[in-house]
Amino acid sequence: MYSYQAKTMVSLNKRYDLLCKRIVENFKEDKLFVEAFKNDIEAFKVYIETQNAVALPRNPQEYGFMYYNMKWENDYRLTVLQIENTYKNIVAYCDFNSAFLKDSSVCSQERISKMFKGLKLK
Repeated sequence: MYSYQAKTMVSLNKRYDLLCKRIVENFKEDKLFVEAFKNDIEAFKVYIETQNAVALPRNPQEYGFMYYNMKWENDYRLTVLQIENTYKNIVAYCDFNSAFLKDSSVCSQERISKMFKGLKLK
């Protein structure tokens, strides 16, 4: 069970990291966006730690063998939500900033779909 959980988190984190690289590359002409997006990536790392501290405030030994199951569930859920929110933010960015784009193809549905390829979205 733990092996499966570790593998799924490694896989999900790799896909999230790849997504972030694709987004930065796609929007590299907008330095303000890239800077804000990189700040969001760092803020998410802090956020996930904070949310785990809220959900699991006690010493891991107090939760017994269930600690890693609960932490995995929380990490997975928060990462999936971050990916979904990233998609929504990209769509909003494209809606709100189309007048500032030198290359409007960065916001084409084809490019957005390609960036999020392999990730399930609601």
